[in-house]
Amino acid sequence: MTTLLAVAVVGWGLTHLGKALAERQDSVAALTNKAAQVAGELAQREQELAHANAQLAAIRAQARAEATYPTVEDVDPLATGEN
Repeated sequence: MTTLLAVAVVGWGLTHLGKALAERQDSVAALTNKAAQVAGELAQREQELAHANAQLAAIRAQARAEATYPTVEDVDPLATGEN
């Protein structure tokens, strides 16, 4: 009788342990899926950022190419010695 009771208690414990393990596995699977989703979103944002940085670099290069800088004559007309 004691052996039967011990087997029943162990069986009950293993059943509950199995249920808890299954719940944990479900939680881990859900977290893994969420992590994969977040990683995908991050990769998309990184691509958008890289594209925006490339556009900004092109705009800066164009601005530098079109910029005019004052010459010495613009700043100091007497520097030419024409007076």
